[in-house]
Amino acid sequence: MNTSPIMRNLIALLLFAFSSASSAQDYEQLMRAHMQPQGITMEPNNDPYEPLDFTGSFRMEIEIFKNGATKGEQLSARYALKDDKMSVEMKMGEQPEPMRMLYDLRGKWNYVMVSDGEKRPAMKMRMMKMTKAGATAEPEKSTFERTDAMKTIEGHGCRKYLGSNSKGNWEAWVAEDVKLDVAKAMRQISGDKDLDQWQGLKDIGGMALEMVWTKKEASEKMNITVHDLQMGSVDEALFSLDGYSVMEMPSMPR
Repeated sequence: MNTSPIMRNLIALLLFAFSSASSAQDYEQLMRAHMQPQGITMEPNNDPYEPLDFTGSFRMEIEIFKNGATKGEQLSARYALKDDKMSVEMKMGEQPEPMRMLYDLRGKWNYVMVSDGEKRPAMKMRMMKMTKAGATAEPEKSTFERTDAMKTIEGHGCRKYLGSNSKGNWEAWVAEDVKLDVAKAMRQISGDKDLDQWQGLKDIGGMALEMVWTKKEASEKMNITVHDLQMGSVDEALFSLDGYSVMEMPSMPR
């Protein structure tokens, strides 16, 4: 499992840049100013479209603890998915308004949307492939153990898995009957190959509804929990741009 610094940095800078920008040009300049120090480069994501083969929704809560802290950095994300679209509403820490991102996986468009009273702006941009400096061509695979321990989460019988790689160790409770390939979904929206090991479960199948990840080389731990899991149907309004003022930003990257 990899904590994917690209995704974590991207979430933070998107929240900052969107709340600070007054135009598409300002938004682009802020994004670039925050990406370069992080060593993140971007290029158009021209990878072939892959249907997600899943319809449903869930809420994911992530808490990151550093240096023995008793309270961690918190991120809440609500996901809605169908074959060719994904809606992600994110809120980090004390951010007053959540940010919603809509991904058109077939058309390769990404919309970043914020509701602030009567103002409902949306930035439209090409989906990007992101790479962090020093990333390897093929991410390291995790080793894992499928145990006999079971417990029920969200109405699903979940099996306990233990895993590790050179970066750290994880413990996960996996709903083996939930056939959502989280790695494929996350990789399509960022192009980050490290996400092939998202939750460390690429070779396992199923979805981790609870997970604890501990880094080896740093005093950091991540708790991930999934709530409100619904499968088979999804609210189509979550994929709508109705009522938003869309500003297209087609020039990134330069």
